[in-house]
Amino acid sequence: YNTKGYTDDQLAIKRIISFAACTEHNATLYLKVAKEGPEPLSDEEKSAFVAYLHEIKDAGVRIDVISKESDYLKLNMVIYYNPLLINSNGESKADGTKVVEVAIKNYIENIPFNGEFRKNELVDAIQLVEGVVMVEFVSAEHSETGAAGSYLEVVPFCKPTSGYFKFSNADIENVTYQPYVN
Repeated sequence: YNTKGYTDDQLAIKRIISFAACTEHNATLYLKVAKEGPEPLSDEEKSAFVAYLHEIKDAGVRIDVISKESDYLKLNMVIYYNPLLINSNGESKADGTKVVEVAIKNYIENIPFNGEFRKNELVDAIQLVEGVVMVEFVSAEHSETGAAGSYLEVVPFCKPTSGYFKFSNADIENVTYQPYVN
């Protein structure tokens, strides 16, 4: 792509892809791409990107561009908490913040693009929350679409097909809280 004559600011405005990852499987290059956010490319943007790739790629190279909404997660955990610091809704008694939910959100949204969701890393992140004594991870499932029947068990990690997860597409209704009193 000839960028001669464009300033850095003009190029920055034209650049739409902020996240990209390339893997090869069965002699096909899979390119996962997303805009800032991350968000999927529009149909028009994806079409233009695919046309550009066909223009610059070597003959015979098969490509498949993946740019779609974030994958979905379902989490089923029991959080054992210190009842002096956290209430039965997972809220800090100091300021009312849903501290466990914040930890889950931070973990999910900080997974690198095309990185893996790892159950043990999520447990580690939650256990750093003041007032959390321990975490029992009952199950985790992921899905490309979020449709009923499309979820697969996460054992012990998974890589999102879209390249990313978003907290808004994480079902945490089965995260329950138990006071820990020894």
